[in-house]
Amino acid sequence: MRTRIAILVALLAALHLVLLFAGFFAPYDPTTQNRDLPYAPPARLHFKDSSGFHLRPFVYAWTSVVDGDQPDSYQGSYKEDHNHEYHIRFFISGPSYKLLGVYEASTHLFGVSEPGKVLLFGTDAYGRDELSRVLFGGQISVAAGITATFISSDSIAACCDSSEGSITKVPVKSA
Repeated sequence: MRTRIAILVALLAALHLVLLFAGFFAPYDPTTQNRDLPYAPPARLHFKDSSGFHLRPFVYAWTSVVDGDQPDSYQGSYKEDHNHEYHIRFFISGPSYKLLGVYEASTHLFGVSEPGKVLLFGTDAYGRDELSRVLFGGQISVAAGITATFISSDSIAACCDSSEGSITKVPVKSA
Protein backbone atom coordinates (compact mmCIF):
# COMPACT_ATOMS: atom_id res chain seq x y z
CA MET A 1 0.00 0.00 0.00
CA ARG A 2 2.79 2.44 0.85
CA THR A 3 4.52 1.66 -2.43
CA ARG A 4 1.39 2.54 -4.37
CA ILE A 5 1.03 5.81 -2.50
CA ALA A 6 4.69 6.63 -3.10
CA ILE A 7 4.29 5.91 -6.82
CA LEU A 8 1.16 8.07 -6.96
CA VAL A 9 2.92 10.95 -5.19
CA ALA A 10 5.90 10.62 -7.55
CA LEU A 11 3.61 10.69 -10.59
CA LEU A 12 1.77 13.77 -9.30
CA ALA A 13 5.09 15.51 -8.60
CA ALA A 14 6.30 14.65 -12.13
CA LEU A 15 3.05 15.97 -13.62
CA HIS A 16 3.40 19.23 -11.69
CA LEU A 17 7.03 19.60 -12.84
CA VAL A 18 5.98 19.08 -16.46
CA LEU A 19 3.28 21.73 -16.05
CA LEU A 20 5.68 24.10 -14.31
CA PHE A 21 8.04 23.86 -17.30
CA ALA A 22 5.28 23.68 -19.93
CA GLY A 23 7.14 25.95 -22.36
CA PHE A 24 10.04 23.49 -22.46
CA PHE A 25 7.86 20.38 -22.88
CA ALA A 26 5.42 21.94 -25.39
CA PRO A 27 6.73 21.86 -28.96
CA TYR A 28 4.85 25.01 -30.04
CA ASP A 29 3.34 28.23 -28.75
CA PRO A 30 -0.24 27.37 -27.71
CA THR A 31 -1.64 30.47 -29.43
CA THR A 32 0.04 30.03 -32.82
CA GLN A 33 -2.54 29.24 -35.47
CA ASN A 34 -2.06 27.13 -38.59
CA ARG A 35 -5.28 27.56 -40.56
CA ASP A 36 -4.13 24.96 -43.11
CA LEU A 37 -4.48 22.18 -40.50
CA PRO A 38 -7.85 22.54 -38.72
CA TYR A 39 -8.82 19.46 -36.73
CA ALA A 40 -5.70 17.57 -37.85
CA PRO A 41 -5.53 14.16 -36.20
CA PRO A 42 -2.68 13.20 -33.89
CA ALA A 43 0.55 12.48 -35.73
CA ARG A 44 1.74 8.90 -35.69
CA LEU A 45 5.36 8.28 -34.81
CA HIS A 46 7.10 6.02 -37.30
CA PHE A 47 10.31 4.04 -37.06
CA LYS A 48 10.06 2.29 -40.42
CA ASP A 49 9.67 3.59 -43.95
CA SER A 50 10.29 2.23 -47.45
CA SER A 51 14.07 2.29 -46.92
CA GLY A 52 13.91 0.27 -43.69
CA PHE A 53 14.06 0.70 -39.92
CA HIS A 54 15.26 3.95 -38.27
CA LEU A 55 16.35 4.38 -34.66
CA ARG A 56 15.17 7.99 -34.65
CA PRO A 57 11.37 8.38 -34.83
CA PHE A 58 9.83 10.54 -37.52
CA VAL A 59 6.47 11.88 -38.64
CA TYR A 60 5.02 12.43 -42.09
CA ALA A 61 3.50 15.72 -43.18
CA TRP A 62 -0.31 15.89 -43.20
CA THR A 63 -2.09 16.57 -46.48
CA SER A 64 -5.70 17.72 -46.49
CA VAL A 65 -8.08 15.54 -48.50
CA VAL A 66 -11.14 17.26 -49.95
CA ASP A 67 -14.20 15.24 -50.99
CA GLY A 68 -14.58 15.43 -54.77
CA ASP A 69 -18.37 15.69 -54.57
CA GLN A 70 -18.31 18.73 -52.26
CA PRO A 71 -15.07 20.68 -52.87
CA ASP A 72 -16.31 23.83 -51.07
CA SER A 73 -17.06 22.10 -47.78
CA TYR A 74 -14.49 21.12 -45.23
CA GLN A 75 -14.50 17.38 -44.66
CA GLY A 76 -11.70 17.18 -42.08
CA SER A 77 -9.89 14.32 -43.77
CA TYR A 78 -6.14 14.06 -43.79
CA LYS A 79 -3.62 11.60 -45.12
CA GLU A 80 0.08 11.23 -44.47
CA ASP A 81 2.31 12.56 -47.24
CA HIS A 82 5.01 9.89 -47.47
CA ASN A 83 7.14 12.20 -49.65
CA HIS A 84 7.79 14.53 -46.68
CA GLU A 85 9.39 12.85 -43.68
CA TYR A 86 10.45 14.86 -40.59
CA HIS A 87 12.73 13.34 -37.98
CA ILE A 88 12.06 14.17 -34.35
CA ARG A 89 14.95 16.01 -32.74
CA PHE A 90 15.54 16.65 -29.07
CA PHE A 91 16.50 19.95 -27.43
CA ILE A 92 15.48 21.89 -30.51
CA SER A 93 15.24 25.67 -30.81
CA GLY A 94 11.68 26.88 -31.34
CA PRO A 95 9.26 29.64 -30.38
CA SER A 96 10.38 31.62 -27.34
CA TYR A 97 8.61 31.31 -24.01
CA LYS A 98 9.02 32.50 -20.43
CA LEU A 99 10.56 29.90 -18.13
CA LEU A 100 8.96 30.19 -14.68
CA GLY A 101 7.39 33.41 -15.93
CA VAL A 102 10.73 35.23 -15.72
CA TYR A 103 13.47 33.87 -17.98
CA GLU A 104 13.25 34.07 -21.76
CA ALA A 105 14.04 30.71 -23.39
CA SER A 106 13.57 29.04 -26.76
CA THR A 107 14.77 25.45 -26.25
CA HIS A 108 12.09 22.76 -26.41
CA LEU A 109 12.37 19.10 -25.43
CA PHE A 110 11.44 17.84 -28.90
CA GLY A 111 10.31 19.04 -32.29
CA VAL A 112 10.86 18.78 -36.03
CA SER A 113 12.41 21.14 -38.54
CA GLU A 114 10.12 23.54 -40.38
CA PRO A 115 7.79 23.21 -42.26
CA GLY A 116 7.06 19.91 -40.51
CA LYS A 117 4.76 19.63 -37.50
CA VAL A 118 4.78 17.05 -34.74
CA LEU A 119 1.18 17.12 -33.52
CA LEU A 120 1.00 14.39 -30.88
CA PHE A 121 -2.53 15.38 -29.76
CA GLY A 122 -3.64 16.87 -33.10
CA THR A 123 -5.00 20.39 -33.62
CA ASP A 124 -8.14 22.36 -32.85
CA ALA A 125 -10.39 24.32 -35.26
CA TYR A 126 -7.73 27.02 -35.71
CA GLY A 127 -4.86 24.60 -36.25
CA ARG A 128 -3.34 25.20 -32.79
CA ASP A 129 -1.35 22.33 -31.29
CA GLU A 130 -3.47 20.58 -28.66
CA LEU A 131 -0.54 19.21 -26.63
CA SER A 132 0.86 22.71 -26.15
CA ARG A 133 -2.58 24.02 -25.19
CA VAL A 134 -3.11 21.21 -22.66
CA LEU A 135 0.27 21.86 -21.01
CA PHE A 136 -0.18 25.63 -20.76
CA GLY A 137 -3.81 25.19 -19.69
CA GLY A 138 -2.61 22.83 -16.96
CA GLN A 139 -0.44 25.63 -15.61
CA ILE A 140 -3.52 27.79 -15.18
CA SER A 141 -5.44 24.99 -13.45
CA VAL A 142 -2.60 24.28 -11.02
CA ALA A 143 -2.22 28.01 -10.27
CA ALA A 144 -5.96 28.25 -9.56
CA GLY A 145 -5.76 25.24 -7.21
CA ILE A 146 -2.79 26.67 -5.33
CA THR A 147 -4.52 30.06 -5.01
CA ALA A 148 -7.69 28.42 -3.69
CA THR A 149 -5.61 26.45 -1.18
CA PHE A 150 -3.93 29.59 0.11
CA ILE A 151 -7.23 31.45 0.36
CA SER A 152 -8.89 28.62 2.26
CA SER A 153 -5.91 28.11 4.58
CA ASP A 154 -5.86 31.85 5.35
CA SER A 155 -9.59 31.70 6.15
CA ILE A 156 -9.05 28.77 8.49
CA ALA A 157 -6.09 30.51 10.12
CA ALA A 158 -8.18 33.65 10.67
CA CYS A 159 -10.72 31.62 12.64
CA CYS A 160 -8.05 30.02 14.83
CA ASP A 161 -6.74 31.70 17.95
CA SER A 162 -2.96 31.54 17.54
CA SER A 163 -2.27 31.77 21.29
CA GLU A 164 -4.38 28.78 22.33
CA GLY A 165 -4.56 26.84 19.08
CA SER A 166 -8.32 26.58 19.29
CA ILE A 167 -11.00 27.81 16.97
CA THR A 168 -12.59 31.04 18.13
CA LYS A 169 -16.31 31.24 18.22
CA VAL A 170 -17.77 33.78 15.88
CA PRO A 171 -20.80 35.48 17.45
CA VAL A 172 -24.00 34.82 15.55
CA LYS A 173 -27.02 37.06 15.96
CA SER A 174 -30.16 35.13 16.71
CA ALA A 175 -33.43 36.23 15.19
